[in-house]
Amino acid sequence: MDSNAWLLHHYPSGQTSLKLVFFTREAGKVIGLFKGGRNLKKHEPVSAFTRLWISYSVSNGWCYVNKTNNFSAPLVLKDTRLFAAFYINELLYYFLQPGEPYPHLYDAYEHTLYALETETTPEVLELCLREFEWIVLREGGYSLACEDIKARAHYVFVPGEGFKLSASGYLGEHIQAIIAGDFADAAILYTAKRVMRQAIADLLNGHQFISRQLYRSYHG
Repeated sequence: MDSNAWLLHHYPSGQTSLKLVFFTREAGKVIGLFKGGRNLKKHEPVSAFTRLWISYSVSNGWCYVNKTNNFSAPLVLKDTRLFAAFYINELLYYFLQPGEPYPHLYDAYEHTLYALETETTPEVLELCLREFEWIVLREGGYSLACEDIKARAHYVFVPGEGFKLSASGYLGEHIQAIIAGDFADAAILYTAKRVMRQAIADLLNGHQFISRQLYRSYHG
Protein backbone atom coordinates (compact mmCIF):
# COMPACT_ATOMS: atom_id res chain seq x y z
CA MET A 1 0.00 0.00 0.00
CA ASP A 2 1.16 3.50 -0.81
CA SER A 3 0.09 6.65 1.00
CA ASN A 4 0.93 10.24 1.75
CA ALA A 5 1.85 10.53 5.41
CA TRP A 6 3.26 12.56 8.28
CA LEU A 7 5.46 11.05 10.96
CA LEU A 8 4.01 11.31 14.47
CA HIS A 9 6.55 9.28 16.44
CA HIS A 10 9.51 6.98 15.99
CA TYR A 11 11.76 4.90 18.18
CA PRO A 12 14.55 2.37 17.59
CA SER A 13 13.90 -1.34 17.25
CA GLY A 14 16.75 -3.84 17.33
CA GLN A 15 20.14 -2.87 15.95
CA THR A 16 19.19 -1.03 12.76
CA SER A 17 15.39 -0.89 12.51
CA LEU A 18 12.80 1.71 13.44
CA LYS A 19 9.26 1.53 14.77
CA LEU A 20 7.37 4.31 12.97
CA VAL A 21 3.98 5.83 13.68
CA PHE A 22 2.42 7.72 10.76
CA PHE A 23 -0.74 9.70 10.19
CA THR A 24 -2.13 8.93 6.74
CA ARG A 25 -5.20 10.30 5.02
CA GLU A 26 -6.41 6.91 3.79
CA ALA A 27 -5.80 4.69 6.83
CA GLY A 28 -5.38 7.10 9.72
CA LYS A 29 -2.76 5.93 12.19
CA VAL A 30 -0.29 3.40 10.76
CA ILE A 31 2.28 1.73 13.00
CA GLY A 32 4.97 -0.15 11.13
CA LEU A 33 8.40 -1.68 11.46
CA PHE A 34 10.98 -0.24 9.07
CA LYS A 35 13.73 -2.86 8.82
CA GLY A 36 17.12 -1.24 8.42
CA GLY A 37 15.52 2.20 8.71
CA ARG A 38 18.42 3.56 10.76
CA ASN A 39 20.91 2.70 8.01
CA LEU A 40 21.27 6.11 6.39
CA LYS A 41 23.44 4.68 3.62
CA LYS A 42 20.39 2.83 2.30
CA HIS A 43 17.52 5.06 3.42
CA GLU A 44 17.04 8.79 3.74
CA PRO A 45 16.17 9.90 7.28
CA VAL A 46 12.50 9.96 8.26
CA SER A 47 11.66 13.22 10.01
CA ALA A 48 8.66 14.75 11.69
CA PHE A 49 7.02 17.78 10.09
CA THR A 50 8.03 16.60 6.63
CA ARG A 51 5.44 15.61 4.05
CA LEU A 52 6.17 11.98 3.20
CA TRP A 53 5.24 9.23 0.79
CA ILE A 54 5.36 5.75 2.29
CA SER A 55 5.00 2.23 0.97
CA TYR A 56 4.01 -0.44 3.46
CA SER A 57 2.60 -3.95 3.60
CA VAL A 58 0.72 -6.06 6.13
CA SER A 59 1.67 -9.66 6.76
CA ASN A 60 0.31 -11.97 9.47
CA GLY A 61 -1.11 -9.02 11.34
CA TRP A 62 2.16 -7.06 11.30
CA CYS A 63 2.77 -3.86 9.37
CA TYR A 64 6.08 -3.36 7.59
CA VAL A 65 7.30 -0.11 6.07
CA ASN A 66 9.05 -0.86 2.79
CA LYS A 67 10.11 2.59 1.65
CA THR A 68 9.75 6.27 2.50
CA ASN A 69 10.37 9.39 0.45
CA ASN A 70 10.35 13.03 1.43
CA PHE A 71 7.96 15.10 -0.68
CA SER A 72 9.51 18.33 0.56
CA ALA A 73 12.01 19.77 3.00
CA PRO A 74 11.03 19.77 6.70
CA LEU A 75 8.89 22.67 7.81
CA VAL A 76 10.81 25.44 9.54
CA LEU A 77 9.47 25.45 13.10
CA LYS A 78 11.33 27.15 15.93
CA ASP A 79 10.84 27.95 19.61
CA THR A 80 7.15 28.13 20.59
CA ARG A 81 5.99 27.01 17.15
CA LEU A 82 8.06 23.83 17.45
CA PHE A 83 6.59 23.01 20.86
CA ALA A 84 3.11 23.61 19.43
CA ALA A 85 3.82 21.21 16.56
CA PHE A 86 5.11 18.58 19.00
CA TYR A 87 1.92 19.06 21.00
CA ILE A 88 -0.44 18.40 18.09
CA ASN A 89 1.64 15.35 17.11
CA GLU A 90 1.39 14.04 20.65
CA LEU A 91 -2.33 14.77 20.74
CA LEU A 92 -2.88 12.74 17.56
CA TYR A 93 -0.57 9.96 18.69
CA TYR A 94 -2.79 9.25 21.70
CA PHE A 95 -6.13 10.12 20.07
CA LEU A 96 -5.97 8.17 16.82
CA GLN A 97 -6.92 4.51 16.62
CA PRO A 98 -4.90 2.42 14.12
CA GLY A 99 -6.66 1.78 10.83
CA GLU A 100 -9.44 4.35 11.28
CA PRO A 101 -9.32 7.07 8.60
CA TYR A 102 -9.86 10.69 9.60
CA PRO A 103 -9.66 12.56 6.27
CA HIS A 104 -11.07 15.83 7.65
CA LEU A 105 -8.67 15.74 10.59
CA TYR A 106 -5.78 14.91 8.25
CA ASP A 107 -6.50 18.02 6.18
CA ALA A 108 -6.81 20.10 9.36
CA TYR A 109 -3.48 18.76 10.60
CA GLU A 110 -1.70 19.76 7.40
CA HIS A 111 -3.36 23.19 7.47
CA THR A 112 -2.32 23.71 11.10
CA LEU A 113 1.30 22.72 10.49
CA TYR A 114 1.63 25.11 7.56
CA ALA A 115 -0.02 27.85 9.62
CA LEU A 116 2.45 27.25 12.46
CA GLU A 117 5.34 27.63 10.02
CA THR A 118 4.14 31.09 8.98
CA GLU A 119 2.69 32.23 12.34
CA THR A 120 3.99 35.62 13.46
CA THR A 121 2.22 36.40 16.76
CA PRO A 122 1.30 34.50 19.96
CA GLU A 123 -2.37 35.25 19.24
CA VAL A 124 -2.25 33.51 15.87
CA LEU A 125 -0.48 30.54 17.45
CA GLU A 126 -3.19 30.22 20.12
CA LEU A 127 -5.88 30.47 17.45
CA CYS A 128 -4.28 27.65 15.41
CA LEU A 129 -4.12 25.37 18.44
CA ARG A 130 -7.68 26.03 19.64
CA GLU A 131 -9.14 25.44 16.19
CA PHE A 132 -7.24 22.17 15.86
CA GLU A 133 -8.23 20.99 19.35
CA TRP A 134 -11.88 21.71 18.57
CA ILE A 135 -11.68 19.58 15.42
CA VAL A 136 -10.05 16.72 17.36
CA LEU A 137 -12.81 16.85 19.98
CA ARG A 138 -15.54 16.79 17.37
CA GLU A 139 -13.84 13.89 15.58
CA GLY A 140 -13.83 12.12 18.95
CA GLY A 141 -17.60 12.44 19.19
CA TYR A 142 -17.73 15.41 21.54
CA SER A 143 -20.37 18.08 21.20
CA LEU A 144 -20.65 21.26 23.24
CA ALA A 145 -23.94 22.59 24.58
CA CYS A 146 -24.67 25.80 26.46
CA GLU A 147 -27.39 25.76 29.11
CA ASP A 148 -27.58 29.49 29.75
CA ILE A 149 -26.43 32.12 27.28
CA LYS A 150 -27.50 35.12 29.36
CA ALA A 151 -24.98 34.87 32.18
CA ARG A 152 -22.29 32.60 33.47
CA ALA A 153 -23.16 29.27 31.99
CA HIS A 154 -22.79 25.58 32.48
CA TYR A 155 -21.34 23.79 29.51
CA VAL A 156 -21.74 20.13 28.70
CA PHE A 157 -19.41 17.95 26.65
CA VAL A 158 -21.05 14.79 25.36
CA PRO A 159 -18.61 12.15 24.06
CA GLY A 160 -20.57 9.35 22.44
CA GLU A 161 -23.65 8.28 24.35
CA GLY A 162 -24.61 8.62 27.97
CA PHE A 163 -21.64 10.54 29.39
CA LYS A 164 -21.50 14.21 30.25
CA LEU A 165 -18.69 16.38 31.53
CA SER A 166 -20.05 19.67 32.83
CA ALA A 167 -18.62 22.77 34.46
CA SER A 168 -19.66 26.32 35.23
CA GLY A 169 -18.23 29.81 35.41
CA TYR A 170 -17.97 30.78 31.75
CA LEU A 171 -19.96 33.37 29.87
CA GLY A 172 -22.67 31.75 27.81
CA GLU A 173 -21.81 33.90 24.81
CA HIS A 174 -18.25 32.55 24.96
CA ILE A 175 -19.51 28.98 24.87
CA GLN A 176 -21.79 29.81 21.96
CA ALA A 177 -18.84 31.30 20.08
CA ILE A 178 -16.77 28.16 20.67
CA ILE A 179 -19.63 26.00 19.37
CA ALA A 180 -19.65 28.14 16.23
CA GLY A 181 -15.86 27.81 15.89
CA ASP A 182 -15.38 31.56 16.37
CA PHE A 183 -12.19 32.12 18.38
CA ALA A 184 -11.35 35.58 17.08
CA ASP A 185 -11.93 37.47 20.34
CA ALA A 186 -9.10 37.25 22.90
CA ALA A 187 -11.46 36.61 25.82
CA ILE A 188 -13.21 33.80 23.93
CA LEU A 189 -9.82 32.33 23.01
CA TYR A 190 -8.84 32.25 26.68
CA THR A 191 -12.12 30.55 27.62
CA ALA A 192 -11.64 28.05 24.79
CA LYS A 193 -8.16 27.15 26.06
CA ARG A 194 -9.52 26.28 29.52
CA VAL A 195 -12.53 24.40 28.17
CA MET A 196 -10.49 22.44 25.60
CA ARG A 197 -7.86 21.49 28.17
CA GLN A 198 -10.47 19.96 30.46
CA ALA A 199 -12.23 18.13 27.64
CA ILE A 200 -8.98 16.77 26.17
CA ALA A 201 -7.87 15.58 29.61
CA ASP A 202 -11.13 13.64 29.81
CA LEU A 203 -10.84 12.33 26.26
CA LEU A 204 -7.31 11.01 26.91
CA ASN A 205 -7.97 9.88 30.51
CA GLY A 206 -5.80 12.58 32.05
CA HIS A 207 -2.71 11.83 29.97
CA GLN A 208 0.13 14.26 30.70
CA PHE A 209 1.67 15.78 27.59
CA ILE A 210 5.45 15.64 27.40
CA SER A 211 5.40 18.59 24.98
CA ARG A 212 3.81 20.80 27.66
CA GLN A 213 6.43 19.76 30.20
CA LEU A 214 9.22 20.53 27.75
CA TYR A 215 7.66 23.91 26.97
CA ARG A 216 7.53 24.81 30.68
CA SER A 217 11.15 23.71 31.17
CA TYR A 218 12.28 25.71 28.14
CA HIS A 219 10.61 28.87 29.38
CA GLY A 220 11.80 28.42 32.94
